[in-house]
Amino acid sequence: MFLELFAGRGRISQRIRDMGYGCLDLDIAQGATEDHLTSTFEAVVRGWLLSKAIVGLWLGTPCTT
Repeated sequence: MFLELFAGRGRISQRIRDMGYGCLDLDIAQGATEDHLTSTFEAVVRGWLLSKAIVGLWLGTPCTT
């Protein structure tokens, strides 16, 4: 599974899905449960990474000054 964090509209994820791969696109704009700043969210993502369920990660961090 590929993971896109700070996904915004999820364009990277959509391209990956178009190639036939599984992908999760997560962004707070999709709901409060996807707030990357909460300890619960961090624990879930950390668990996925440690279990090696995620083989690729894209961080589209916010473009703010």
